[in-house]
Amino acid sequence: MRGWRGRRRNQIRAADRGGVWLSDLAVGQEAELVDIELPDPDLEALLERGLLPGCRLRSVRRLPFGDPVIHVAGTVLALRKETARRLRVRPLKGGAEAEGEPCPR
Repeated sequence: MRGWRGRRRNQIRAADRGGVWLSDLAVGQEAELVDIELPDPDLEALLERGLLPGCRLRSVRRLPFGDPVIHVAGTVLALRKETARRLRVRPLKGGAEAEGEPCPR
């Protein structure tokens, strides 16, 4: 299991590429999905659920073991931490007034 240093290194890499990892998004914060870094079988499952680059999502809460729950395209999804660490997002500051398209339904 990676320690704090490995996670910090990943945060820096994500920030260098224009975003943060979904796993680091604060509860209640909105973001735009920038990139998905998953193998094809996992990627396909997320795309089928409406998680597309460019769409907006909101972090709803954390489950007991730290897995994030997000609201996207009218759907609430629970993701594994390992998956959330592979989704790069750009936090939005203006809430509903922020630029970006909502995810398609």
